[in-house]
Amino acid sequence: MFAVLTVPDTQDYPGEEALKRFGGNCGREFFDYAPNVPDGPTFKVEISYPKSDAWSNGNRSIVCAAISKGERWAPIRN
Repeated sequence: MFAVLTVPDTQDYPGEEALKRFGGNCGREFFDYAPNVPDGPTFKVEISYPKSDAWSNGNRSIVCAAISKGERWAPIRN
């Protein structure tokens, strides 16, 4: 996990597609977090977003995670 994004607070659940689009900001956050990460398809960025029941309980966070496509034992952040 390299970032947690807070979705703008709205009363109604915006829907999964809107949350996925907002989660698109995770890519930029990844390169801010680890600007010296090697070029190429080394990492895949995954997002986790709240479902409607979690939204109704006040969860407005999108979690951004980087998944290595190969074995890695060193930190990605310098």
